Parts: sequence; structure tokens; C-alpha cells
Amino acid sequence: MRLRQHIAALAASAIAVGVAGGQSVTTRPLGPIVARTKDSVGATILVRPLSNGGVIVNEVSLRRLVLFDSTLSKITVIADSAGGSGSYGSRPAGLIQYAGDSTLFVDPTSASFVVVDPSGKAGRVMSAPRMQDVSFLTGPTSAYPSIDPKGRLVYRGIARNTNPIVIGANNAFTPPTPPDSAPILRVDLVSRKLDTATWIKIPKQRLNMLGLPTGGFSLSTVIDPTPITDEWALMPDGTIAVVKGRDYHVEFVNADKTRTVAPKLLFDWQRLTDEDKATVIDSARAAAEVARAASLAPSGATASSAAAAAALPPLAVYAPNELPDYRPPFKSGGVRVADDGNLWIMTTAPKPPAGGLMVDVIDRKGELVDRIELPPGRVLVGVANGMAYLAAKDPSGKGTYLERARLR
Repeated sequence: MRLRQHIAALAASAIAVGVAGGQSVTTRPLGPIVARTKDSVGATILVRPLSNGGVIVNEVSLRRLVLFDSTLSKITVIADSAGGSGSYGSRPAGLIQYAGDSTLFVDPTSASFVVVDPSGKAGRVMSAPRMQDVSFLTGPTSAYPSIDPKGRLVYRGIARNTNPIVIGANNAFTPPTPPDSAPILRVDLVSRKLDTATWIKIPKQRLNMLGLPTGGFSLSTVIDPTPITDEWALMPDGTIAVVKGRDYHVEFVNADKTRTVAPKLLFDWQRLTDEDKATVIDSARAAAEVARAASLAPSGATASSAAAAAALPPLAVYAPNELPDYRPPFKSGGVRVADDGNLWIMTTAPKPPAGGLMVDVIDRKGELVDRIELPPGRVLVGVANGMAYLAAKDPSGKGTYLERARLR
């Protein structure tokens, strides 16, 4: 209840805060799209723009690492798992910007980093500084691990559960309580010295336990369709920017761990009616069912995979009365940092008639300096060299394509 009252108060005062902070800006469209890949790059991608206009793309869902030229038409395959025997491997890999135009390809199978040069050639191999943390460096759910000016790898870790699994009398099972915060870690690639820079809030998970007809039990996470979370990004000067989801402001964690807290940002908080909540829940459940079915048959749906999915316990989703009364200002994974140090935040603000996502651009002071409407059906995946990189879903459902657009 306190959270709902808190967000309601923020919504009521959003205009006053925005004007007082000098944050009033006019929404404008993103610049024209100047290049697009010929073929789909898969539903999930990570990008590493290069200074010459090329871009290395980790096609996570396709298990492939490629280099596109500046026109996005010429492609060089760096690593591929076609046929299940390629150098990419069967697990999602990571992509980290390294010195100059070199890139680190994170191989979770061997717990190593492969250095890739700007031509797409794989060179020397480095062991991961902390083998137990390699899984935190792969896939889009790990945000965007980066190297700071002191040569330290900065990434989001995980906290331990606040209580262990307990099996009591008559085999009564008490699931653990997942943490609601996570550390942002810094580790020196040479000395391997580890440092906790700060902590961020993450969605608090609730575990669901169901007995199975064959005996035993199934443990799964209850789906929260509107998680309120913090996001983070490493800025070019080594400062860690933490975007707060509860009241939408930025906190800057400096190299010495001192903090600079920026004012709250102007935002049009969207109230969730009972009908809205029901729609959000149904959509989240449907998306999770599709993802679960796909995980059972990565290469395509089959009768056996459909039967296996049907045999699983039903997915648990938060009830309407457990959802907040206002949408969070941004979604998980919705923050990117440009090479000029500005933050680009994909918000949940109302979509304009054209239907594109709204992006807030925040400067080093934590102030709103631009508000941009993306073209419909696009998600921002990177900003560099005066260009925005977009994942564009084909309206006909034929795939997702990578596009490059001018900022203006």
C-alpha cells in the first residue's frame, strides 16, 4: 500500500517536478533509418558498434556471432553453432566492449574470453577472472557488462538467498526467499581483485511449489508482469549510473563510491485499471508459455514438445491485486549508454498514434535533455558514433532485423 501511495504522489507531482528541474522537452522522432540487414538476426541480439561503422552482433537466439559492415549488407561469420558443432556452442554467449575496437566474446562453456579484432578475427583467449561468475556475463538478462577506464570488468552479480531450503516434518518443503537486490561488481582482469561498487534493487521473486502426479514437486518462479526494478550502466568515465524504478531518477556512483543523486525526472505515470491489469497478466502468461515451449524445442515446435509443455504444471502469475496501481517507468533491460555519456531509457510512457516506444535521453547531470519516439515495432539495442541501432520486428512475423538510424 505504501508503494502505491508513493507512486500516486509522484504521478500527481510529475509536472511540477519536471518544470522545477528544467526538464520540459518536446518529443521528436528518431532520425531516418539508413541501413537494414537483409536477413533476420534472431529475436535476441547484443551489439558492439565499431568506430568504422561496422557492428559486431551476438545473435543470441541463433547462437551466432557475426560482423556487419557499415551498410549492414556484408556479413562475416565469426562463430557459429550450425549443426551443433560450431565454435559458438549451445549456450548463450556474452559480448563486452574491450580496448579500442576490440571485443571480448564470452564463452560460458569454457569460461573464457575470446578477443575479437575489428576485422572479425578471433585472437587470443583469456581465462575469465571469476569462473563462477561467467553466467552473469552472458545473455541480455545480464544487462551490459563493461570495462572501466582502470581495466576492471564491471557487471551485475547475485546475492545469496536470505534463507535456505527447509524440509520439515512429513517432508514439508519451504522454498528459499530470493534476494531483492543485487551487487554491481568490479574485478581487475590482471590481479583478479574483486570490489562491490554498489547495490541495485531487482524484482523480488516469489517461488511456487506444486506436487507432481509422478511424485516429487516442481519449483518455479511466479511471474511478475510489472516488476519495479533498478537498471544500471557504466558511463565512459567509469561512473556507474543507477536508474531508479521506484521514483524515476538517476544516482551516479563515482569511482570512489561517493554518490550524486539527481532530481526526479518528469514522467507521465500511467495508472493501471482493473481491466489493464487483467490484460497485462494474460499477456505475460501467454509470452511465458511461448518461451517455455520454445525452450523445449529450440529448433522449432514439434508434437512431442507441445505434449511436454502441456504436461508441465500451469504457469503462476501475480494476481491483479498484487500489481502496482501505476506502470513502472521503464522495463527491465531498458537502459543503454551512448558513447557521449548520455543515458537512453526506453520508457513505458503512452505510445503516440504511430505506436513507437518513447525514449528519454538523460545527461551526466541526471537531467532530461531529449525525448525521442522510436519507429513502430523497434527496440533500441545500442547508441554509438551518432547512430542508433534498432532491433526491428517484421510485422509479418518473418523475423527480427538490425537497423541503423541517424539520431536526428
